[in-house]
Amino acid sequence: MTSSHGTEPVIGDDWVFYTFTPGEGARAIIRVDGRLAREEVHQGYPHCRRLVVYIDDPHVLPNGLPVVEELSSLRELDHALAALLSESGVRCQLAGVMLYGGMRDLVFQVEDVEAFERQVAAFIERQHPPQYRFEVLSSEGWDFFDRKVRPTAEHWQQISDQAVIQQLIQAGTDPEADHLLDHTFLGPDHALAGLRDQLGADGFTVSDAAPGRLTMSRPSPLDLEQIWGLTRRLATFCPRIGVRYDGWGAQVVPR
Repeated sequence: MTSSHGTEPVIGDDWVFYTFTPGEGARAIIRVDGRLAREEVHQGYPHCRRLVVYIDDPHVLPNGLPVVEELSSLRELDHALAALLSESGVRCQLAGVMLYGGMRDLVFQVEDVEAFERQVAAFIERQHPPQYRFEVLSSEGWDFFDRKVRPTAEHWQQISDQAVIQQLIQAGTDPEADHLLDHTFLGPDHALAGLRDQLGADGFTVSDAAPGRLTMSRPSPLDLEQIWGLTRRLATFCPRIGVRYDGWGAQVVPR
């Protein structure tokens, strides 16, 4: 199959990440190629191949993530493998990296399976002394990527929240200070009036209003988990009353 991505590098330059809790006391971090995640229909690379890297227990936290000192070694492993695949001319793309349960799961979408598996086997063979245990898993199509790696609507909201937080920090805000978050909603005036009353009872105040548009504000720490907890509830609730949640912003709080 000829791919429209045939000249793309093994590792793209548009990556996003999100986190979630796969079980009690556990944590997962998923990094994903944002361009592939936004595709409505995937073109080419019809074979999914995963290289699962198992991390020794002494280097794994109780939540299943590796200790901080282990991360640089794992990232170096990713880039060394990607460089080998690229130099060997293997047509593939690293679509996602999943970190959970004491594992680093590299999810590739591949055109030439034989060439990919040959180079991965050679890469594993070169690891002397072996720092990790490896396993190659295979499936067909993009089903694994779409089910397990691609962000859901809730995860896209988390990614958006994280981006706003990072922009504020880069602009010089004090990440430890409370911020007045301005949440904007779009929709019919009667629906916005009902939303205004409901959020007003929950501590929000109106900061701006115009036909078809409402902005309400409430103080919050600049904490991703707390903000995402609120924004995903707003994004889920608003369509039920005919309103669209249009995201949030805040002013920089000087240090």
